[in-house]
Amino acid sequence: MNRITPSLTPVIHLNIRRHPSLPVPRGRETWEQAHDPAFHARNDNVDMALAPAEVRHAAAALELDPDLPLQVWHSDTRRNRRAALLFADVLRPRWEVEVRGVPALGEAPFLLSALVSRAAFEATDRPRPLVRDAYLAAVLADRADAVEGGRAGVTAQVRALQARLAALPPVNLLWLSHGLLLPFLYSTLIEGVLPESWCAADLQAIPAFGYAEGFSLRLTSVTALIGARA
Repeated sequence: MNRITPSLTPVIHLNIRRHPSLPVPRGRETWEQAHDPAFHARNDNVDMALAPAEVRHAAAALELDPDLPLQVWHSDTRRNRRAALLFADVLRPRWEVEVRGVPALGEAPFLLSALVSRAAFEATDRPRPLVRDAYLAAVLADRADAVEGGRAGVTAQVRALQARLAALPPVNLLWLSHGLLLPFLYSTLIEGVLPESWCAADLQAIPAFGYAEGFSLRLTSVTALIGARA
């Protein structure tokens, strides 16, 4: 298996988190809502009854260097833009925070009916990661009919993020992304698996990240560059 060679000199403190809770949590929507663009537009926000506390809890667990500047990168969704501002408000007493939108942190759109059947989706004993696991498998099978851009699209996102990491000076970095992209980022950045070696069994073995949950790591621009050019 192709892996990234680790470095011993950490200079980038990277924290990756899923956005806070949605008004209607993923998986609790009806089948009709899951296929309704108007519902998704309304639901593309954070639940302000839950999100502030989730952000404060997540911010307390971030791995940050007090002597480095802090950047918060977010996907172009409304929920992650709102989350970025919530995190910035919590962190600004200690850091000067730069907030920026990065499209590569987005979640590739998918067609639910191409991933799972209605019967499986509505089953009372539906496994919690049903949709996530079906999404991961569809990406790896390059099913562009189910996931926009297929495997090439998700690979390009991860490569773009690696390339941006490789160009950074020492910095604290918080990425706000989505539950369906996080397994690919975890596999490449934590486990060192290059995108061409992703496999469904390994990705599906990565625990699902709840709202405002994620992972942290320290790396050098050299480490990121190896993965970006491999």
